[in-house]
Formats: sequence, structure tokens, C-alpha cells
Amino acid sequence: NYSLIIYRVQEYLEHEEEIERRNQEANDAWQEYQKTGEFVSNQDMIAWLDTWGTNREKPCPKITKQH
Repeated sequence: NYSLIIYRVQEYLEHEEEIERRNQEANDAWQEYQKTGEFVSNQDMIAWLDTWGTNREKPCPKITKQH
């Protein structure tokens, strides 16, 4: 069916565009880190996210600067 082919091609292209967008976003974040040295540790981020949706939600973790 012709319409199914068109649908699948559009679906594929949207998927590829999303991958490209995510890759660009990761690239931008990496360049920003290289420029500023600022980051949030994985441990701090996980500890914060684990409190989401609870009555003990913590504030956003502090940004650390790489020396």
C-alpha cells in the first residue's frame, strides 16, 4: 500500500531528525562544559531526581566548577 510506504518513510525521517537533534544538543552541552567547566555530578543528580514526586523533594543540586 502506497500510503503505508509514505507513512513509514515519514516515521523514519522523523526518527532520524530526532537523533540528529539529540546529537546536536549533546554536542552543545559538551562545548559549554569545555568552555565553563560547570557540571552537576551524577550522584547529586540521581539523589535529586529520586526525590521528585515525593513530599521530601530536594532543591536542584548546585553546579560544580571543574578546576
